Amino acid sequence: METSARYVLKGALSYASRDGEMAEAQFLEMNAPTGKHARQVASLRQAIVRAIVEDGRTNPAPEPAESPVPAPEPSGDEGTGAPEIAEGIDIINILARSSVDLGDVYKVARDLFVLKGVIRVDGEVPMTTVLLDAMSAQDFETLVGSYIANFTLPS
Repeated sequence: METSARYVLKGALSYASRDGEMAEAQFLEMNAPTGKHARQVASLRQAIVRAIVEDGRTNPAPEPAESPVPAPEPSGDEGTGAPEIAEGIDIINILARSSVDLGDVYKVARDLFVLKGVIRVDGEVPMTTVLLDAMSAQDFETLVGSYIANFTLPS
């Protein structure tokens, strides 16, 4: 498992850099949770697992159809065997289609993101409640989904 990942901001987010100057954030560095974050991570993991199970029940995978024509061979980047990583918004959409309370997920994520070392703005300044409040709703939602995809999805 990776120990960190970057979320590139789509909206504007101003912050006071270490030298005290105002700067526009470009990315958020997400760091893997530790045992200190176990309660919050357990809540996020339980939410996504519940949503995936519900999604599988309501949208079962289609049965493969028999075809007299053989399937084409993968070419180029297709079929490399590399696992496909879900995008942050994909995770949020799975959660939103389920019975999981998305508001509860967002609250747990907010609590987690302001803990020391979890999220750093441009890799240097710790995330704060004030900065979370200043983020666009789209960036916040996608950040939550990206964090879940990178650090809490079951393997």
